[in-house]
Amino acid sequence: MKPKMILNLMAIMISLLLCGCTKGEEAVEADYWKGKLKYPTSEDSIMEQAKVAAQDLIEEGKDAVTSLDEMAGNVEENRFFAELGQSIGDLFKQWGKDGQDGATLPASSSSGAEVSLYDTTILEDASKIENGRVAVGFDRVVDGDTIIVSYKEWLLRVRLIGINAPESVHKDEEKNTEDGVAASKFLKEFLNNTSSLWLEFDQDPEDDYGRTLAYVWLSEKGTMIEEELLNGVILKNGYAEIMTIEPNQKYAQDLEKIIK
Repeated sequence: MKPKMILNLMAIMISLLLCGCTKGEEAVEADYWKGKLKYPTSEDSIMEQAKVAAQDLIEEGKDAVTSLDEMAGNVEENRFFAELGQSIGDLFKQWGKDGQDGATLPASSSSGAEVSLYDTTILEDASKIENGRVAVGFDRVVDGDTIIVSYKEWLLRVRLIGINAPESVHKDEEKNTEDGVAASKFLKEFLNNTSSLWLEFDQDPEDDYGRTLAYVWLSEKGTMIEEELLNGVILKNGYAEIMTIEPNQKYAQDLEKIIK
């Protein structure tokens, strides 16, 4: 497969992914995906080529579907690009079918795209579990209180309930601080060898930005707020402050005890 075709597929996926990010988060995501390319390119180049490639394929319409299907077929030896090509092809087919500009890319840990909490079955699955904790895969850290996790074929952006870490990827760069960078670094190092986590929800499972709101447990049956609840671990180590937003108060009192 030609490098240009690979970049086009990657660019489409990055473009769709960044639609739900703030300006600061765009830099984090672009840097992450830059590492997946097999040849050097700048962050600005990725962003620019993503927009151009996405627009070109949208304008090409049905021809784009055929082209993407062919691309996927030509790279059967590379599962990553094959699945990505198929996902994007399905997206354009859906656009052509119902004419909805808001159609979203079928997300998966292989494609790297994120979806809304309500596009998954995770809430329904959680309701069937005795302690309400759903096992998820850890993907990466966004900042000191936000992570990306995988569930089945989806990726979710999770904002930890009850705490607030200093900014490090805010769209207004003046709001980003050294403490925010330190908090992000701490979380990355703490979760460095982690593959699985457990999400537990409260009354309101999603915020106004489409982020999943959850308590993140390091152990399925954990009870130690300071040691097994990631929200508490961050707070205990001084990298965040208490932030209680109603109606999510399930562990508010337990978290407050940590700083007293």
